[in-house]
Amino acid sequence: MIGISSRLAVKHLTTLLMLGVLAGCSERVVERQGADITLVPVTQTLTLSVPGRSLEGAEKEIEQFIQQNFASIEAKGVSVAWSGSQGKKLFAHAKQYAAQFGLRPDTFDVQQTSLAESESIRFVLTEYKVVAPVCSYQQVGKFGWNESSCFTDSARWQSMVNPEKMLPGKFYK
Repeated sequence: MIGISSRLAVKHLTTLLMLGVLAGCSERVVERQGADITLVPVTQTLTLSVPGRSLEGAEKEIEQFIQQNFASIEAKGVSVAWSGSQGKKLFAHAKQYAAQFGLRPDTFDVQQTSLAESESIRFVLTEYKVVAPVCSYQQVGKFGWNESSCFTDSARWQSMVNPEKMLPGKFYK
């Protein structure tokens, strides 16, 4: 007959063995951290001065700029600064030409800045590109040891149309 102390010892030993088996089979969960991303501003500028060329030639360049950057202008808008009567005519032409493609007049953000004497109008288009980290691959037998959300976070940031709006503070206009 087994004594009470040996039954208790067997019970404790069985409990410890079961806990060891259960703990050995559980996976390690890494604390989730957001991806380290970098936003890089990419700026395109078109500056025209009418005294150096004809008004029609400047209008053609504005039309070409709007056609080439239509998607960006539609999504983010464009900043415009103009001076003088020729600049005012070019800005009116740009709004009229953009309206033919369905762009609203408020896509043009008129800036009150002084231009150089030789400049009539300036268009500034700024887009932000996301630079995401290179994610390391999972290894067999080590699942859960690397950051688990690197691929999804990187893809999410790269798919955003306006990633600058996700940052805290007054980063964008």
